Amino acid sequence: MEKVTTYSDLSKWYKEGEGVLVEPKLDGCTVVLRFSDGTLTEALTRGTGLEGERVLHTVQTIKNLPQTIPYKGNLEVRGEVFIPFKTFDEINNGEYA
Repeated sequence: MEKVTTYSDLSKWYKEGEGVLVEPKLDGCTVVLRFSDGTLTEALTRGTGLEGERVLHTVQTIKNLPQTIPYKGNLEVRGEVFIPFKTFDEINNGEYA
């Protein structure tokens, strides 16, 4: 699997009739969420790959991230957190690029 950034690049290996999934690359911050008996208990950034930053207080402000889930036991979820440009522009006071 190679990165493709132009239609010309895509057409070099695409064969008519074959299924292809194309989606935009989302570049955000990798975050690990840890749930204990269904309750979000920890959130960590990837950091150096060996040690990350604890960001539970920040992650808890994400409106569509559940703080509890119907799961018993320990569960670790790894994903990418990002903010759409439009939302970023709405909340940015000019301090961040």
